[in-house]
Amino acid sequence: MIRPEDDLLHRGSDHPHWNESAWFGFTVPERTITGWVYFYHRPNMNFTIGGVALWDPSGENTWNCLHYDWGNPQAMAPDAEMYDFSLDNGLSVHCRKPLEAFDLNFKGEGCELAMTWDAVNEPQSAARPGGSMPSGSDDFGKGHYNQGGRMRGTIALVGSSNTEHIDVDCFYARDHSWGPRNFTNNPRGDFASAMASERSGFCILAASDQPRATDPCVGVPDPVLFGWY
Repeated sequence: MIRPEDDLLHRGSDHPHWNESAWFGFTVPERTITGWVYFYHRPNMNFTIGGVALWDPSGENTWNCLHYDWGNPQAMAPDAEMYDFSLDNGLSVHCRKPLEAFDLNFKGEGCELAMTWDAVNEPQSAARPGGSMPSGSDDFGKGHYNQGGRMRGTIALVGSSNTEHIDVDCFYARDHSWGPRNFTNNPRGDFASAMASERSGFCILAASDQPRATDPCVGVPDPVLFGWY
């Protein structure tokens, strides 16, 4: 069961690779834009990585998409919480109510973003009863959940000669993971999700059960480890 305190840092472990990550997705269908706000904290290594990415059919790589600012480690503030912190690259996050409401803001060179995310359903834990993660995802961490919500706000793409203002109003999931992040034995896998409305959406985690060295990747069914509709 996911509790409001699971939206805080899970303190107490001295594992150097203890990781707390969060991801918020969004889309602007009329502009064919997809994007995310993604960040993670490594409290025992005293750094945070966070930022945004935006892309449309004009470019989907880090060097040619609409905007990409993610990947540079920054010192973790002593008073930082999971969803209450600011980074020098312009990203700031604030939790208005755990498991329910968040403010996401970014102000960087070429892009500004001001959004709110509000839950439309309960968070769904990827763990089995008792708290263990599904087989095949042990290196992913000790805990993980996904939750559907509504993202609203604005994006400003600042060019050399003009600024494009884009409204955002969509349904999209967020997630949060915590635990040691080692990636020593994790198989190939990923989450897939989509939300059409408050009452229609899905999220699944599928992962290969093939050995990494011989995994053909294409043309093989991947077992579903977790999911909700």
